[in-house]
Amino acid sequence: RVRGYTRFLIENLKVNNIGGGAIIVEAGCSNGIIRNVVMLGRTAYTPARGIWLAGDTASDYDASTNAYQDISTVQRTATAFPVYRVDNVTVSDCTIEVDYYGIYLHNAHNCNFINNKIDISGVGAKRCLALNVYSTNTLVSGNTFTSDRSSTGILVTTYSTDTLIKNNLFNGDF
Repeated sequence: RVRGYTRFLIENLKVNNIGGGAIIVEAGCSNGIIRNVVMLGRTAYTPARGIWLAGDTASDYDASTNAYQDISTVQRTATAFPVYRVDNVTVSDCTIEVDYYGIYLHNAHNCNFINNKIDISGVGAKRCLALNVYSTNTLVSGNTFTSDRSSTGILVTTYSTDTLIKNNLFNGDF
């Protein structure tokens, strides 16, 4: 778990049997590198996430009520608002084999995902790479995504603008 750091490096690490997040980078962290990490974690934990760039959950600001709204809010009428976030993290040359989410972003800006191998084969498979609410200016290049069932290779959601996806390989069923 990385909290409140800038200029961090996580490399040459092997992780087995992950739970909620094998590597979690929280809001307020920036200028980080995660490289040459191997994750082998087919467990019953749901939702398992290999690498989780976890910006703050409040993504909207409603001027009429003068309050933040959480992403779980049923009715979302507010304007996107980039509150506490993860910024400028590069994940490269990693091998991630998990059942649920390979890499999961939430409110993470200016991130790069280069030359990774992500395999989410197995029961519960969801997404190799999920760029969720307000994950802007993301580069996804040279990765190999694998699944053995109907799941998602790359998911890009609300306000995740300026995403560049190029030169990736998709193996299996998506």
